[in-house]
Amino acid sequence: MDWHRYPDPGGIDSDRERLQFAVGFATAQRARTAQRTYDAANSAESVEDLIFLAVDAFEEKMQAVEDTLGWLWALDQWIPEGRNLFPLLDAVRLGRDEARLVALVDRLDEDGLRRILRARREDIEAADLPDGTSQRIDESIPAILGGLVRLADFRTANGRRTARMYNKSKHMLQAVLRSGPDGTHAVDFISGAPAETVGRIVATSANVHAVAAETIILQAVLHEMLATILMLHYGERYESPLWVTVALDLREGWHDDAEVARLVRAV
Repeated sequence: MDWHRYPDPGGIDSDRERLQFAVGFATAQRARTAQRTYDAANSAESVEDLIFLAVDAFEEKMQAVEDTLGWLWALDQWIPEGRNLFPLLDAVRLGRDEARLVALVDRLDEDGLRRILRARREDIEAADLPDGTSQRIDESIPAILGGLVRLADFRTANGRRTARMYNKSKHMLQAVLRSGPDGTHAVDFISGAPAETVGRIVATSANVHAVAAETIILQAVLHEMLATILMLHYGERYESPLWVTVALDLREGWHDDAEVARLVRAV
């Protein structure tokens, strides 16, 4: 099968430019921010510092969730020869489109994910990739699919609790500090009248570490999803940076608690 190269007219709103920016800068910047949050929890000098970091870690993870789901939504509607990515990404509104996005993830199988990522087996065979790259793409598909399902569940579970928490955290007006008898502290986000707790962020270094590491994994998976398109359809030769390589040593669902410290050290 002949290699299918996508059109590249150039310019800041071109599809290739959007993909290159996400792969070369945006995902790396988000991951680096999460890594700094992880490291800062090791040297937090006060309870206040730890509370701040716990909220930072949660917000960074929610940004990563929205980044990944937003890109999935845009890629599903993308037509490289006719409907470019810039307006699709600009129009993403997860709150408005959430039900349709969750339905997309629910019906997604491996063939459907390959279609969205433009990584069908015939695409891979035609691209003349370096040794080992084709196998890496094939092996990543089940992990990516499992992780997308996990993401959709995370955002919508318990009446969209985490999404509602994130909306409250953007303003930080509808929150209260709590302290437990064991000395731990937390931030509770509240809503409604009478006020009820929407969700809680526990301010411990272990929680900051776990959430920050999940953010890095999310950004690494998004990075590799988009890099795959650049390799297969724009002819770019690409080697994953170390932080992505380590993060993609994944099991289905993208998460392995025992590996988070090793992952973060690689960023």
